[in-house]
Amino acid sequence: MLQTWLERFGDANPQLFRELKGRLRRRNLIAAISGSLLVQLLVLLYFWGQLPVDMGRDRIANNYYCLSGSFIHNGKSMYGCLRDNAGELMILWDKWWLHICHALSTIALGGLLVGVIFMLVGNLANEQRRGTLNFIRLSPQTAKTIFLGKIFGVPSLVYLAVAVAVPLQLWSSLQGGYLLSDALLFYVVAGVSSFMFASFAVLYALLGGQQAWLGGILGALLVYPYMVLVFVSFDNKISRIDDGIWWHYPIAKLPIYTQLFVLASCLLLIYWMWAVLERRYHKPSATLLSKGQSYALNLCLHLYVLGFAVSLPNTPHLHDMTFFAGVSLVVVLLLTAAVAPQRQTLQDWARYRHFSRNSDRQQHYSLIRDLLWGEKSPALLAMLVNVAIAMGSWSGWVLFWERDRISALVGLVIVANLLLLYSSLAQWILWTKHRKRQIWAAAAVAASIGVPPLIWEIFDIAKYDVSGSGTDLPSLLWKISVFGASLSNSYQLSLWYFGLGCLMQVAVIATMAAQFSRQLKRVGQSELKQLVSGEEMMG
Repeated sequence: MLQTWLERFGDANPQLFRELKGRLRRRNLIAAISGSLLVQLLVLLYFWGQLPVDMGRDRIANNYYCLSGSFIHNGKSMYGCLRDNAGELMILWDKWWLHICHALSTIALGGLLVGVIFMLVGNLANEQRRGTLNFIRLSPQTAKTIFLGKIFGVPSLVYLAVAVAVPLQLWSSLQGGYLLSDALLFYVVAGVSSFMFASFAVLYALLGGQQAWLGGILGALLVYPYMVLVFVSFDNKISRIDDGIWWHYPIAKLPIYTQLFVLASCLLLIYWMWAVLERRYHKPSATLLSKGQSYALNLCLHLYVLGFAVSLPNTPHLHDMTFFAGVSLVVVLLLTAAVAPQRQTLQDWARYRHFSRNSDRQQHYSLIRDLLWGEKSPALLAMLVNVAIAMGSWSGWVLFWERDRISALVGLVIVANLLLLYSSLAQWILWTKHRKRQIWAAAAVAASIGVPPLIWEIFDIAKYDVSGSGTDLPSLLWKISVFGASLSNSYQLSLWYFGLGCLMQVAVIATMAAQFSRQLKRVGQSELKQLVSGEEMMG
């Protein structure tokens, strides 16, 4: 019967069966269980040593874990640990168990998340170096089956060690004052969190991350603030804010609201990471996202962040808009990298796209539709749509401001042009033949963002006031070249200078787009046409 069950289990997910079979050996099981029990014992011994020691009535004990108060001793008023009718120190066992619960939860959750990331990155990196991952791609298993097998199989010993600590953690949480429903919800959050960080680890490795230690460090940097958020959401004393925080909904009013919001956020991230995972696994040479997916993800992220923006407790100000524009900068640049096709793909599209036009005579070929939705076409028009989605989200919020609406809209237009400029620059460099063009594209965009503020700060251009007099052109250049400067100083821009600044930005963007299109068109010419053109020029 056991053999039949194992066969069924192996047929359901062969990858998971393979991983478990290679790891759940007696020596590994003993090491995982013994390590977990040892950590629990050390935690208990540490907190046992923190309890007050009864040194007799003549010596006044004062300890964090005893009930303290004023009492009369030898005719003097003293303050320290109180005693019960039997003369024993009154220990606050609920507080003691609560701190044990917090310690075990921190160690277990932190070790779980970091351990999952470290082991998955290391395993997938080894698979890619040996070439076995490409061999697995040839199997009839789906990407979901393979990656689920990896996620649940590779860190199985970590899961086992954490599971061994659950009984003591559950007992300490109940003794510390938590309800059983709180403990169960914490396990749900921990499980979803583990799956989210495991998906991140698989995605990191699939995108080329080869160093397990680097993945562990990145994971630790992400895990720490996330764990703070999780533990705050379960603290009945901290999570008491009646004001609306997200779309005017008081998600911090009750712990359950915060916990459900954390769960929903994790599920949202998991959905999009798996969209990239499945696409990347089946089409390694394709873009990370289709253009349609980039539009949906962009709108989703901006609506998510916009929920916090519209719920700001104070009257919105231009400086608030500067922060949220920075969010759009990160999102748009990442989406640009996610939808920009590889050079060879663009070459094939430019050379053979006319076959798409002739292959289906019943359906009229549309270049605009191809640029908007095609996976092999250039991403210039898609970047324009993503910038429009980002700026449209913030513009809808700005229209409800009580003041500075016009200034904010003016600043957003200039910010939108800068986003297009950065995206066009990245696309242009990614088109080059340089072997490390991804690094060069990232460096060029970073320089475009970081160098102008340094230059203008050195020359102290920011002190000038654009009043339309025609004497302060350097200040205009500062506002249209430094990201966010137009938002913090847009009230100083006259209509003339605003139009001139936009015209200068559009001219730069158009120049890069025209140059890129010219190069793409030249590459798209057939070898015969290039040869004929060369002979005509020689004649």
